[in-house]
Amino acid sequence: MWRILRSDAVAVLNDRLAKKSLSRYFAVMKNEKPAKFLIAKKLPVGFSEKDSVEELWQKHATLTQEFYRIEKEIDSGKRNFKEMRAPRESYLDLKIEIANRILSNCHFCT
Repeated sequence: MWRILRSDAVAVLNDRLAKKSLSRYFAVMKNEKPAKFLIAKKLPVGFSEKDSVEELWQKHATLTQEFYRIEKEIDSGKRNFKEMRAPRESYLDLKIEIANRILSNCHFCT
């Protein structure tokens, strides 16, 4: 059904420029590479409810560099994603905690 309603979505699957500029996303779609959120779930981090938002952002900044390094290793075949263990707390959990803290102070949400 979506092919009828979104013919542009089907067309992009065969578009050479789209394949070139979105190569990683096409690889994820074909299960050749893991999605970024799955990599983020494997990157360990330690944080506490007592940490300030600023401290969480500092940890996030440090881990972002680590995330990109690991992503490159996985994409190049230097690291096996399937062999990576899921930590108790991950980079994704840190992102969720930061988002929850931001949203808890949102005037539109309360």
